[in-house]
Amino acid sequence: MSVNVEQFKASVLSDSGEYSDAMLLRDYQDLTLSYNAEAAGLSRIGIVGYVAVYRPHLVEHLLIEPVKLLFVCGIHTSDGLVEYVMAKLGEEGKSLWCDAGPEGRGWLSENLRRNQPFIETLLRNFKEFVDDE
Repeated sequence: MSVNVEQFKASVLSDSGEYSDAMLLRDYQDLTLSYNAEAAGLSRIGIVGYVAVYRPHLVEHLLIEPVKLLFVCGIHTSDGLVEYVMAKLGEEGKSLWCDAGPEGRGWLSENLRRNQPFIETLLRNFKEFVDDE
């Protein structure tokens, strides 16, 4: 089932209590995004920022896919990934800026660096996997 970003964000804000973490993670995987790895990775990072404002306990689960997509694009260090995202965060009207929304942009600006050890572990694991192939 395909989910668009606006439907997903509305579900995150649902007060009904019926939108569980498991449902959120499933829908996150089903989001309809660009077929371009860089654009999809940046869009997903924006969505991570948005969701993290409301469900911070899911950040590590959500970061896996965008970090993998940006790894494929040649970003192989956590410093490089964070700097790249911070640079792109200011590009008004682009997917990262739009998908994060003001709340998510604030979260990313203040908190993405705090997740660098986890991001570095992901990147190291992706590199080991590629090197083993």
